[in-house]
Amino acid sequence: MDGKNVEILITSVEMMSVVSRAQVYADVNLQKPREYWDYEAHTIEWGDIDNYHLIRKLGRGKYSEVFEGMDMSKGECVVIKILKPVKKKKIKREIKILENLRNGVNVISLRDVVKDPMSRTPALIFEYVNNADFKQLYQTLSDYDIRYYMYELLKALDFSHSMGIMHRDVKPHNVMIDHKARKLRLIDWGLAEFYHPEEEYNVRVASRYFKGPELLVDYHYYDYSLDMWSLGCMLASMIFRKEPFFHGHDNYDQLVRIAKVLGTDELHEYMKKYSIDLDPRFNDILGRHSRKRWERFVHSENQHLVSPEALDFLDKVLRYDHQQRLTAKEAMEHPYLFPIREQEKENWAATRGVHSGSATADTGAEPMLYDVRYDATSTSNTSPSVAQITRLKSLVDVCQSKETSFASIPLSFKMLFNWLINHFLPLYNSANMYTIDQRSSWRPYILPRCTFGEQYCLVPTKAARDSVLSFNLSKIEEIQRFRTVLCRTHGTVARFHITVDVTRFMQIFQSFHNLYPDEADGFDGKSMIRHLVTQDAQIRTGQLHNNECGIVHRALVVKA
Repeated sequence: MDGKNVEILITSVEMMSVVSRAQVYADVNLQKPREYWDYEAHTIEWGDIDNYHLIRKLGRGKYSEVFEGMDMSKGECVVIKILKPVKKKKIKREIKILENLRNGVNVISLRDVVKDPMSRTPALIFEYVNNADFKQLYQTLSDYDIRYYMYELLKALDFSHSMGIMHRDVKPHNVMIDHKARKLRLIDWGLAEFYHPEEEYNVRVASRYFKGPELLVDYHYYDYSLDMWSLGCMLASMIFRKEPFFHGHDNYDQLVRIAKVLGTDELHEYMKKYSIDLDPRFNDILGRHSRKRWERFVHSENQHLVSPEALDFLDKVLRYDHQQRLTAKEAMEHPYLFPIREQEKENWAATRGVHSGSATADTGAEPMLYDVRYDATSTSNTSPSVAQITRLKSLVDVCQSKETSFASIPLSFKMLFNWLINHFLPLYNSANMYTIDQRSSWRPYILPRCTFGEQYCLVPTKAARDSVLSFNLSKIEEIQRFRTVLCRTHGTVARFHITVDVTRFMQIFQSFHNLYPDEADGFDGKSMIRHLVTQDAQIRTGQLHNNECGIVHRALVVKA
């Protein structure tokens, strides 16, 4: 071999980037059967397009148009994503990934896949999320809200990563938030990909403001940590009230904006570690910048959202070196999210009928659909005296749960609460049903247009709000039971209490089991509620010849 050939060989080796390997879940797809990740060989099962009607357009993207629609077979709102003409390979990849992630925590649920018989245009049918515009929503979020939604997003990311899948397009537009229901869903998996160690991936993914440095320097051996950079960009924009946080005019300027914060020396160290050659076009625009302290971005209008824990969290995800970023699971354990974890542990223990202070509490189990905290003073495992519901979801969610029976009192009470909110109160909105120690002056009003499963917003008068401050709940008879939901009334948090007769409820509940044993075993929530409403109405009108007044004795509101 002559000298010239040797020189060429050495040059080609020097230009080769160092191969990186994911810190976690690196071999997930190696351990799964080929059909799990081989989307090109996947056979799509097409549904019936006649089941769906378009209602209105919600938006459009580079690869699709999105509509609100109706599933006529179920009478449910859905989201219909009509795909634009793209390679069949890309369509199969998105569908296969969504099928693999189906029922995953906080991942948008794929309901069906249909195709127009004439145009052959495919469409994906998703669950409907009452999403709020992030540009308006982010301006109203509290410090706790931001932590909460970051935690929910991390759940979705850790789940998808554990399934061997990178999202590759995390950004506010793809994070649906129903703020009333405290529900988050990660959507648009069109750019998602299965992770395989030592495989080179396309760097033309993600949206500019959320592209990780690895994409901007053409490093092809990236992994799940790309999603963590994007999450960090979202968090920075939320706590600093700067949208977007890194605002580049193009991909080259995007890296310059990042370097002005994280420093150019650190960038060169990163590139040296992975043997990355910087594009010559950066020579004239990159400049030289020192690393900035995160505190420099704090000012009077955002300081209430910034804490030492928030800045430390941000510092650990917004790093050049993708291998040094927190993984999704590590991020969930960071002190910044401690308040959310603790609340969730309490809720999980409560939904399992275990007191939060008990040494036997099982906090590792998956939480039920409602976040419920039972009163620690309760002396019975089957008859909690007080339940505090901090998050209420719809009956549709309940009926789609893995619960197979109403054979537990906590679950029965959840259904009773739904029934009370959605059926009883609008029917019996009278003065004597809203009393506080027989004070007839109390008049809360239920705002209209509250759909099934939403938290009703109660607006009491100022006089009533003032008078209730000294009310002592312990005065109410012990034989009665209460439900509590946190409601926001023009910025004021109030507790909404409903007093119910447990014995009467359980009698009606048992009669439902006797009348509809098949439906009870199959967990038909709608039939359960219809039966409760009918039975209570018959009791109140005397049709059942019962002297008792029915299930509900009293409903009241107190200021938190």
